[in-house]
Amino acid sequence: MPFNPEPQCSRIRGACLHSIFVISLACVLIPPSRAWSRTWSDISGSYRIDAEIAEILQSDVVLKTSDGRLVKVPILKLAPADRQFIEEKKMANASKREAQTEPSTDQKLILAAKGNEKYTLTTRPSKKVRATYKYKLTAPSYSASEWLLYAMHPPELPGQMEVLFTMSPPGKKATESAALERSLWFAKLPVQEEKDKKHLECEFEIKAQLYSRKLESRGGGGKKGQTWLSPGERSEYLAPKIWRAHDSPEFGEWLNQAKLKILAQEGQIDFARRIFNHIVKDFRYEYLPGMDRKLMSICESGKSDCGGLSILFTSVLRANDIPARLLFGRRAVTGQASDTYQAHAKAEFFAEGVGWVPVDCSSAIVSGEGNFFGNDDGNFIAFHVNDDITVDVEEGRQLGIVWLQGFGYSARGEGSFDKSSLKEEWIVRR
Repeated sequence: MPFNPEPQCSRIRGACLHSIFVISLACVLIPPSRAWSRTWSDISGSYRIDAEIAEILQSDVVLKTSDGRLVKVPILKLAPADRQFIEEKKMANASKREAQTEPSTDQKLILAAKGNEKYTLTTRPSKKVRATYKYKLTAPSYSASEWLLYAMHPPELPGQMEVLFTMSPPGKKATESAALERSLWFAKLPVQEEKDKKHLECEFEIKAQLYSRKLESRGGGGKKGQTWLSPGERSEYLAPKIWRAHDSPEFGEWLNQAKLKILAQEGQIDFARRIFNHIVKDFRYEYLPGMDRKLMSICESGKSDCGGLSILFTSVLRANDIPARLLFGRRAVTGQASDTYQAHAKAEFFAEGVGWVPVDCSSAIVSGEGNFFGNDDGNFIAFHVNDDITVDVEEGRQLGIVWLQGFGYSARGEGSFDKSSLKEEWIVRR
């Protein structure tokens, strides 16, 4: 989402890192005797501050300066050495907790991280883009009195930062109440002119810095991972959905037959690669309008499109207690009708101690070559993560969205949309 500097409390004033304040949830408290003082720098090296850690949040760190000021900083916007420092302290804090007869969640995560120790993710800036999506709907058999227009607000993710979003006509922002706090922009458009009863025209623009990511062998003495998930995020990225219930007996039987259960000494990344290889070998790509993307339908048919294959991949991981998520958006290249204007879906899974690992099953199947496991060339804009979004846009009016890669709309009026036509444009500039 576009960055909006905001202090943690009213007593914070003018700290050097003012340009990267954010609000976050879930924290690790650092007692005074456990604080670490150092000089901190942002990723560009333009801002520095001398401070100690007051509190480590899920995706932010709260720093305390020598004069008592508190500064909240996104971990991903810090210099690599500072991010590494924070993760080492988080790992050390978790590993020293009192042992229990039954392993705690933290202890299980530490064990999972050890299974991933031979891997690291290398992240590099790919390109800065300005992408414009244009949408023109014509409905000759409908007469609207009001249009409701909406589009997703792209989040900041490891593969995209410094995200700015604008839409025309301008709208209001609404955020879901669930743990992911996904946001959208919506605009109520009362019809003022006769031509607008049957016609809707709008556009949005996304500006972002994209990043490439590559999974590599770490070797001895390599850096540890960047982050951990908050309990709320972990719950969301493990949860089953009604139409892709990875906890169903039918899917459990399919997993047994496909031998897709994680082995006792198998690391998360090695297991995920095994799932990827299985899908690429045994499934094929097929897209049909209105196709069935229910989990068991995909398993039984042995085919689906980018969304369906990503659903299968993430569902296998979730069934094995590994957080995974879907990314819906468009490739960061200008599109045409023949390529569905670059609309695409892919997946990521969270490897403890490493971070979000990118995976694109459908591209691997279609291309027949290339590295699509743990390798992202930084050429994709995610409009949102996961599916099934419910947002209250106003009192008594709620929007439910499966996924959205452009504009969505609803209308008040009379008639039908049977003869409606849609014209889209997706233009990407650097």
